[in-house]
Amino acid sequence: MSNDKATTNINKLKHFFTVAGLGSTIIAAILLSLFYRHMAISDIVTLGERSNRALAETVFNSVKNELKDYLISTKKTAGTPHAQHRLLPPKLDKAIQDIMANASVIRIKIYNKDGIVIFSTKPNQIGIDQSTNIQFQSALGGQVTSKLIFKDRFSLFSKHSEEDNLLQSYIPVRLSATSPIYGVFEIYSDVKLIVHHVEHTETIVFFGVFLILLLLYSFLVFIVRFSAKTIEQQQSIIQERTKTLKLLSAQMLNVQETEKKKIAHKLHEGIAQNLAAIKNNIETIATKQTDYHTGDDAQPLQQAIHTIQETIQEVRALTMILRPPSLDDFGLIKTLHCLCNECRDVYPDITIKTSFELDESSLPGTVKTLIYRITQEALESITIAGTADVVQLNLTGNKNIVSFSLQDNALTPHANETQSSQRVSTAFAAMKERTLLSGGTFSINSIPHGGTLAKSTWEY
Repeated sequence: MSNDKATTNINKLKHFFTVAGLGSTIIAAILLSLFYRHMAISDIVTLGERSNRALAETVFNSVKNELKDYLISTKKTAGTPHAQHRLLPPKLDKAIQDIMANASVIRIKIYNKDGIVIFSTKPNQIGIDQSTNIQFQSALGGQVTSKLIFKDRFSLFSKHSEEDNLLQSYIPVRLSATSPIYGVFEIYSDVKLIVHHVEHTETIVFFGVFLILLLLYSFLVFIVRFSAKTIEQQQSIIQERTKTLKLLSAQMLNVQETEKKKIAHKLHEGIAQNLAAIKNNIETIATKQTDYHTGDDAQPLQQAIHTIQETIQEVRALTMILRPPSLDDFGLIKTLHCLCNECRDVYPDITIKTSFELDESSLPGTVKTLIYRITQEALESITIAGTADVVQLNLTGNKNIVSFSLQDNALTPHANETQSSQRVSTAFAAMKERTLLSGGTFSINSIPHGGTLAKSTWEY
């Protein structure tokens, strides 16, 4: 049963590793792809910013005076921003047209210091207030800033706008690094081709990483399955060896009990009977001598009779220790009752309760002997220890399973009663040893209100 449980646990572990490993592989591939996407966006922003800044600086070097004058004039000139757009200086207009001829530049905006769009290559944006735009505010503070709304096939849940995949660079308009800022110049660069290239590379990276991780995952699955198979084989070998050891232990116990049974039979039927016959003969001789002699002459014979009687009792006690004849003559339950009654007579302060609900007709003799031995040793240790005043013995059977349990109330020993406590522990240790050596299962638990419950179970 334990081998089957171990095999089931190993199969569960393999299944868990297979599912968790595959999920981890997919998640790792996605995370690595997203990491590449993040790095690619950073590179696009960096390269685009450099390109736009270089382009803007080229424009400024040629038209920065006109751009400055234009921004100053729009501040002084009344009228709508549309009118101001029509008054764009020719040289500035020509420079912007040259910039727009560059395929990567698709839009240009010019902001005044108030954040109003005073010029745009897209006329419907003229007059829009962008004073709260973070990039505009940074540029107005003297910094060149960029913004990219990157959208690819992974951007499934974000809203799309006309500024998707457009790199926006905000450049402060001034004649030198120390001169005042008159406005902000914005260039929109199209990076859609780069985005498509990044998407293509993302796909390659994703499937490449996934295949590499899948190969690693397959290798790990192979190692896990090989290890699991090796563990199962080792467990099978251990199980077989354990089974063999249990069988040998059971056979050893059977041999011991058989030898004890033979010795007990010889003692009971041989030596005890011979001693009884000798005792009867001596008693007959002593009776005859009493008729012809005085009592003093018969005293040695009376002493011999007393010695023989004590020897007979010792032989019978030894026979009971080796193997009680009642176990074969009357059965296990009656023998256990006799054993408990003897303990009650010797230790009247200890209450021994019994509950034997078992049909012992199909119970093997080896199991009967084991239960008797366990009960005998446990009662002897507990009664001598004196740490419990109530002992409960339970014996139950169901089909081919028999269970024996022993429970005591284990009164807490005094400080000078450590030896008594050790005797109780020894009783349960002997119970455990005999149970396991005979191929049974053993369990022991503490009772909340004080006491110990030990249980042995055999399957036959």
